[in-house]
Amino acid sequence: MQQTNDTRQRIKFYLTKYLSPSLIDKARGFLSLRHKFIFNKRKQKRIYKIVSKYDDVSNSLDLLKELHNEFKTISLSSNYKFDNLLLSSRQRFNYLKDKKVPLNNIKMADFGAGHGDMLFLCKELGLSEAVALDFSDKDFLPHKNDLDPDVFNFIDFKCLDLVEEPLPINDFDLITSFSAFEHFEDPETVLNKCYESLKIGGYMYVEFAAYNSPYATHRKIFSGVPHIQNIFQDEVAFKFFYDYLKINDKRNRYTNELITDGNPYPEVNRLLIKDYEKIFLDPNRWDVIDYTKIYNYQYHWFIKCFKNSFKDKDKDFIYVDYLKFLIRKK
Repeated sequence: MQQTNDTRQRIKFYLTKYLSPSLIDKARGFLSLRHKFIFNKRKQKRIYKIVSKYDDVSNSLDLLKELHNEFKTISLSSNYKFDNLLLSSRQRFNYLKDKKVPLNNIKMADFGAGHGDMLFLCKELGLSEAVALDFSDKDFLPHKNDLDPDVFNFIDFKCLDLVEEPLPINDFDLITSFSAFEHFEDPETVLNKCYESLKIGGYMYVEFAAYNSPYATHRKIFSGVPHIQNIFQDEVAFKFFYDYLKINDKRNRYTNELITDGNPYPEVNRLLIKDYEKIFLDPNRWDVIDYTKIYNYQYHWFIKCFKNSFKDKDKDFIYVDYLKFLIRKK
């Protein structure tokens, strides 16, 4: 997904104030269709020419190196500016309001909280409790100067191992989670922990990318080439990231553990859309309030250069950028 600049972020926010967020999601997918027809045709020809030189595309490190020179890395720094974090939070709460999720005087936790931005509005919304859950508060603490002291002190940031340790919350009304579930080796077990921490009738709202997404491997700050995991073999990707680009001393970026199994993407699981649907849409445990697949056709032209890599893949695999689930505990 293309990085959202400050202007686009604000336009998106003001649209969500006056239009249904669900309608905006649908409109975004519809407008994204333009990328099937309007794109850099010169660049596509250049990529076609590069790819045509190689017989075994998936096993070619040299091809991946050439592609790397054609795509700029994508910086995420502006996404983490305080103002943009706050706008993103407001957009998500506008979505919850649109879905009639109660917000006043509720107990809310953000799972994999990162900067803690989903709780920045805790006082404004009238939350009774605001708990942030993550392995570290290093991204949250710098916002002490951005937030009113009453807000900063109201947010209870708890540092723990989200997978191994029990969650220190009980009978909560709402748990949110963004860009977290793709990192868990066993997301079903993690979701079960959230389920047990909710009261009956409590809501779970999550957004994340499945493994098919163009940048699901969280590597675009190192290489702007999309769909590397869907085109190239693991051995090629490992050599590219760790021997050629020399990222992170061959260590897991989050745990700092040395990678010994040759997995080029140890920070993410490899679950696909159907796997997540089975977990999050379990009718025995959850009422499904909303399930949205966000489509992005930005790299349609690029995928056409690698027809054999995607020949057996369906529309969802090729074009779904990320997933949104809003579910309620039965």
